[in-house]
Amino acid sequence: MTTNTEDGLLVSMGFNLYWNTVIYVIGAVMYGLYLAIFAVCLGMILTRPRKSRASKALLVAILLLFVATTAYFIIQTIGLLGLIDVYLREPHIPLPDRFEQYKLQFSVMALLSGWPMINWIISDLIVLWHTWVLYPGNTAVRVSVGIFAAANTALWISQNTLTDVDILKNTLLPEVEGQMSLASRCMSLGTNALGTAFIAWKAWRHYRMMKGIPTRLTDVTRILIILVESGLIFVVIQLLMAILNSLQGNLDGANTPPVTLASMAITNASIYLGAILPTLTVIIVWSNKSLQATISSEIESRPSSSRPIAPPISTIRFADNLSAAESGGSVMDDSDSYLDYAEQNHGQLEIYDIEAGQKLEGKHSIIS
Repeated sequence: MTTNTEDGLLVSMGFNLYWNTVIYVIGAVMYGLYLAIFAVCLGMILTRPRKSRASKALLVAILLLFVATTAYFIIQTIGLLGLIDVYLREPHIPLPDRFEQYKLQFSVMALLSGWPMINWIISDLIVLWHTWVLYPGNTAVRVSVGIFAAANTALWISQNTLTDVDILKNTLLPEVEGQMSLASRCMSLGTNALGTAFIAWKAWRHYRMMKGIPTRLTDVTRILIILVESGLIFVVIQLLMAILNSLQGNLDGANTPPVTLASMAITNASIYLGAILPTLTVIIVWSNKSLQATISSEIESRPSSSRPIAPPISTIRFADNLSAAESGGSVMDDSDSYLDYAEQNHGQLEIYDIEAGQKLEGKHSIIS
C-alpha cells in the first residue's frame, strides 16, 4: 500500500508528465511547420543569392532563428525523455527520490531553456528593420521603435542571467523574475505594435496614392498588408501572453491554476510562431525581387487626360540595389511626402538607397 504522501507525489508526477507531453506535442507540431517553411526560405535564398548588406544580414537573422528554435526543441525533447525515464523506467527507486531527481533534472533544463528564446529578440529586430527600411529619413520613427527593441533586449538578457544565477544558487525569486518577464513581454509588444502601426500607415498612404488606377492593390500594397497582418497576429498573441503572464500563479502539480497552464501552452507555441512569421515574411520579400511592383503598363494604356498624378512605377526596396535609379531608370521611393515632392519639383524625386540609409546624388525623373 502507498501512503498519502506517496499518493500525492504520484498524482503530481502524473500531472507533470501529462502536461509536459501536451506542451511538447504542441511544440512538435509547430516545429515541424517551421522546418517546412524554413526549408522553403533557405532554398529560395540559396537559389536567388543577393550581395547586398541587408540581404546578408537577413540571412544571418534567419539562420540564428533556426539555431535558436532547434535548440529549444532539442531541450524540450531531452526534458520530456528524461521525465519519462525518471518516472516510468526506474520503479525500484522510491517515489520521493524519483520526484527529487525530476526536480534536479528540471532545474538543469530550466537553466538552458531561457536562452533559445532569443528568437523573440530576433523577431523584434526584423520588425525594427522593416520599419527602418520604410522610413529611411524619419529619425523619430526609427528611434521610437528602436527604444522598445533595445529595452526588450536588455530585459531579456537580465532576466535570463538572473534566472540562471538563482537556479545555480537555489535561490529562486519567482516574483522578481515574473515582473521582469512581464516587462520584457510589454517591451516586445510595444516594438511589434508600434512597428506594425508605422507599416500600416505606409500601406495606407501607398493605397491612397494608387487611387484612380484600375489595379489599385499592387504587389507593394499586398506585401505591406501581409506585413501588417502578420504583425497584428503576433501583437494579439503577445498581448494575450502579457495578460496571462500577469494573472498566472506558481506551478503546484495538480493544483496549478488553469491560467498558468494556458500561459505555458501559449508561450511555448509563441516561441515557434516567433520564428515562423519572420521566415514567412522573408519568403514574401525574396519572391518579389525587392518588393518591386510595376504599374506603368496600366497607366500608359489609359488616355493621357485620365492618367493619375501618381508616378508610373512604385518601388519599395528591402534588399536589392538601386541599379535602375542609378542608371536613370524610372524608380520611386515610397516615402511619406513623395507626391508633394514630385509636384513641387516638376516630376523629379530624390532616390534613397534603402539598404545604406543614404540619399543618392542628383534627382531622377519619375515620368517615363
